[in-house]
Amino acid sequence: GVLLVFSYLIVPGVAMMLFTSEFRRVLIGAWACAVVATVAGLYFSAQFDWPTGASVVATLGGVLILAGIARALWRPRAAQVASPRPQTVEAIPSRD
Repeated sequence: GVLLVFSYLIVPGVAMMLFTSEFRRVLIGAWACAVVATVAGLYFSAQFDWPTGASVVATLGGVLILAGIARALWRPRAAQVASPRPQTVEAIPSRD
């Protein structure tokens, strides 16, 4: 029970924070993520006769892993195109 509650509180929010920091988008995306993971976990539980709580927790974990992989593949290229970083750093002048 405790692991299930912890997973519902933390995992959807973390998964959405990988993609955006705007509160409204994180909230809506986390709700959608939790609903999809719940439905998938209940399906796996019924289909394979697994414990329901463990199925939902494992599904939430899978969603977090997939979100991390998606961010690693998608975000760096978008960040490089949107805002290139300067290549040089200016030296601080000395007080001589």
